[in-house]
Amino acid sequence: MKNLLKYLFLFFASFFFSLISLSCSYSCNDLLEAKGIPLEIFAKANNYIKDKMTEPYFNKYATFDPWNTSRNYFGYTFCYNFRIPDRPFVNAHIRIKTDSLGVIDEKQTDGIPNIKSDPIKGRFDIDEEKARQIAIKAGLEPGIDKWEICFNWDYSLTKYVWSIKNALAISNNGWDKGKTLIIDANTGEVTGPYEWTVFY
Repeated sequence: MKNLLKYLFLFFASFFFSLISLSCSYSCNDLLEAKGIPLEIFAKANNYIKDKMTEPYFNKYATFDPWNTSRNYFGYTFCYNFRIPDRPFVNAHIRIKTDSLGVIDEKQTDGIPNIKSDPIKGRFDIDEEKARQIAIKAGLEPGIDKWEICFNWDYSLTKYVWSIKNALAISNNGWDKGKTLIIDANTGEVTGPYEWTVFY
């Protein structure tokens, strides 16, 4: 039995490291070419992000995600991972859409903090605990259940925020309601609260 377990361990370990080796040898350029995505359009997407984030910040915290990058009839979608090691809650995704010629569709682009225009947007000084304290000071009610707290990109505000949602009523008749408070993840600025209602 011990020999069998040892054999299985060695087999799966060998298989796992073979996959790593394969993925490392298969470059981003190879993947893009296999998906029919021109490298010059990929370069345009890269340069667009670098211009917004600044190149040093981009090189430090953003990594290209070729696996989720795709091509469709209308153009291309480029995906990146955005992570800051000393801000573990910053674990987000950047998405850029272009047409078939590589023209950036800014309305379909999200997750890019515009650090070039405002360096504060890349600091992320507000962690979850600070966001909780800000919500309490802003008067968000405890509600009847735990708050739902989420770090995310706000499409309308075009920045990263903490969304904190409470529940004020849960009905057996097919509706729930509560409030949501939006907190800037860099400055702590509060937007809201906004009332929400869900019918089901």
